[in-house]
Amino acid sequence: MATTDAISLSPKIKRHKQYTLVIPLDLQRDRVLLGYKLRGFGQGKYNGYGGKVEPNETVIAAAVRELHEESGLLVEEPAMIQRGVLLLETVADDVSPILEIHVFTVETWEGIETADLVFGIKDTGLEPSGDRHAR
Repeated sequence: MATTDAISLSPKIKRHKQYTLVIPLDLQRDRVLLGYKLRGFGQGKYNGYGGKVEPNETVIAAAVRELHEESGLLVEEPAMIQRGVLLLETVADDVSPILEIHVFTVETWEGIETADLVFGIKDTGLEPSGDRHAR
């Protein structure tokens, strides 16, 4: 049986990049911590903390590192709760990367959060709003 080389199936192989996104939650006080993007994709908006996974680094280690670098918060790896993985592909051109974004929440940390980056969960529109299914 002949084997098929993946390269021959697609004229351009897309680069695959891994990223992390961490959203710190203070559920006892109904708060979420968000960072303000100064540059790059999403500039001028609030977002969770995260970034690229470095070579020879695990996804969870990258999440812990990025959270600390961007917020100053210290977290142990076991405190990270993985919530999902987003796969995004840009269709603008054939060589755009496929982005694999690992999403985490964390509910315990050490360090002092910056007051202007703490939001009430109700202020974000993210609070649960009950059953939306018709009966």
